[in-house]
Amino acid sequence: MQDKFGQDNVTPTDNTPDSGDEVKRDFQGLLGSIKKFLLELLDIRTNTDQDATREAIIADIPFKGHTSWILVCSIFIASIGLNANSTAVVIGAMLISPLMGPILGIGLSVGINDIDTLKRSLKNFGVMVVLSVLTAFLFFRFFPLRDESSELLARTAPDIRDVLIAFFGGLALVIARAKKGTIASVIFGVAIATALMPPLCTVGFGLAIGNWDYASGAMYLFTINTIFIALATFLVIKLLRFPMVRYVNSKRRKFIARLASAVAIAVMIPASITFWNALQESLFRKQATIFIDENVVPYQFSGQGRFLENFTDLEYNNGENSTIELVFMGNEAIPDNIIATWRAQLADNPRLKDTDLQIIQGGQSEEVNQLKYINELYETQKNQLSSKDEKIAFLESELSRLSKGAVGQIPFKEISMEAKTNYENLERLGYSYLIATDFQKTDTIPVFEITWKKEARRNQTVKDTQKLLNWLKLRLNNDNIQVKEVMED
Repeated sequence: MQDKFGQDNVTPTDNTPDSGDEVKRDFQGLLGSIKKFLLELLDIRTNTDQDATREAIIADIPFKGHTSWILVCSIFIASIGLNANSTAVVIGAMLISPLMGPILGIGLSVGINDIDTLKRSLKNFGVMVVLSVLTAFLFFRFFPLRDESSELLARTAPDIRDVLIAFFGGLALVIARAKKGTIASVIFGVAIATALMPPLCTVGFGLAIGNWDYASGAMYLFTINTIFIALATFLVIKLLRFPMVRYVNSKRRKFIARLASAVAIAVMIPASITFWNALQESLFRKQATIFIDENVVPYQFSGQGRFLENFTDLEYNNGENSTIELVFMGNEAIPDNIIATWRAQLADNPRLKDTDLQIIQGGQSEEVNQLKYINELYETQKNQLSSKDEKIAFLESELSRLSKGAVGQIPFKEISMEAKTNYENLERLGYSYLIATDFQKTDTIPVFEITWKKEARRNQTVKDTQKLLNWLKLRLNNDNIQVKEVMED
């Protein structure tokens, strides 16, 4: 049947496919294809050799003979690298360290309820840790050069990045171990990334110099690495559904299962707490940096003042009594109303509301006074100077004389008052000159002797000593200044 335009007039029937249903089926087919592709892309079960993986991990647990000597050598190499501040040497020590074996054994044994393997792993792990710390302690105790290098100090304050590195490094290592034909490059890379050896060396260094804060911070970092590598191993073993160890005695089987579950929970609880605390500290530092960039850095000085951003110190203390320390130099003090505004802005920030804002200000009055003296001297003498050349020669000679005198003259009274204001734990400040020679030339070096209050925490006085040295060098424009800490009897 045709209509008046000559076209066929088709009446739809129930057999005509609906276009909406076709689109829906095509979309479902597309989703199915994507899902299949992702499963094939990310699936690691099909190419896993469970027996070989378990045997390889268990074989790396024992600590005796060759392994013990390899550990001692790697500890010495790492200690020398940290002492010399050589990243390449530290990496070499991490590559040959056998510490990873017992940690993987702990994660595997908990995952498959193997109590015997767990006991061996814990015993060998404990022996390795003790031997490592003892070796590093003896090295730093008797080695004559033991400066606090940046490589050492980097292992005393762990943060959330260390948590993530340990966890994902552990995942990569176990997955590489589980693959048929183990990927050696992954194992070497994880050994470098997770850095188990350097923290133990730093523990020995802290014990050797009597700095418990260094030792505890480094041990905390090592504990974080150990926990999260073991946790990652446990999760991968469970994901790959490794067969559980069977026990003939049903009571023993239940006891082992409960014990393994308890150990797994005992590992995950501190791991979760550690991750949460590290995350909170990371967020605090991020918000503090934003606050400084948006409020402190844009502040305009009308005189010679300036903000020393590199001297900013952020100290997080679990959300309570955290501090932001800002350092300013110049003869212009920050007005009280500006400081009050900054503190009010901190109070309005949920993550910074309990943070104490500390302002350290130093003057440059001595330099200003010298310039003022030169100007006054010129005004009084200009009538006696007959020519321009004489004026220039006179001013240059006076400026040279003042510059030479400034080298040997330090405004000790002003310095001591500023230091006492900025460092509340400072008990005593002394000042003298040290005449030193390398038999080629003789130098006169200004030396400041400082004594901290007995009740002050050691980690705080170590930080304050370094900050005081940096401040004195900048304040007096003299990089030769030295600071010597004097202990009270």
